[in-house]
Amino acid sequence: MPVARPRLFVLTPTREPAMQVSTAVTTYGEHLRRLRTVSILGGVAYAQQLMLLAKNPEILVDTPGRLLDHLERGRIDLSELNMLVLDEADRMLDMGFIDDIETIVAATPTTRQTLLFSATIDGKISSLTGRLLKNPERIEIVQKLEAKSNIAQTVHYVDDRAIIRIVCSTICCATTTSIRRSSSRRPRAMPTSSPTVWPTPVSNRLRCMAICRKARVTAPSVRCASVACACW
Repeated sequence: MPVARPRLFVLTPTREPAMQVSTAVTTYGEHLRRLRTVSILGGVAYAQQLMLLAKNPEILVDTPGRLLDHLERGRIDLSELNMLVLDEADRMLDMGFIDDIETIVAATPTTRQTLLFSATIDGKISSLTGRLLKNPERIEIVQKLEAKSNIAQTVHYVDDRAIIRIVCSTICCATTTSIRRSSSRRPRAMPTSSPTVWPTPVSNRLRCMAICRKARVTAPSVRCASVACACW
């Protein structure tokens, strides 16, 4: 029975970040010879997982539950691991993976290098880093918040029945600066039977039509067509 013995292991909380990490590793390592990366995720047939592990990849990306399953079955051996990466560690703790993390870490050699990434370093995370890391270097990246001067904000006071109409009109007429919602606000030169037609992207029109159908909007304040969006 082939056993995977990765040199670098990345542990992520869920499937989505695991896929992102795998894609990034493949991109950055495309010119490196004999660098095999495998991501074992839920939803993949067990036979296919075994086939991937049989390649004995240098880099393995996995989630806690899936990894423990293969560790217990003897399909993965972390005794030769050189580097352990805990990605989104704060999120893994919030999801209750603390016991799984400690079980996984116990299966790795003490000589490994450990990298821990977290949005916050306090409370449980601080306690975890004290147990898993040895004389760690702490790197903080502070996001600089800038006020955007090109954003216009508008407040509309409406009753409950008008909310859907406002949302629908906003989606349909995203390129306009105002929403005409009643026939009394039509320009005098416009015939009462002719709506104002605004050019909008097809995606916006489809979204508008879907919302209107779901909300069963039948009031004359919003009308959606397959070719153009008409807003009174």
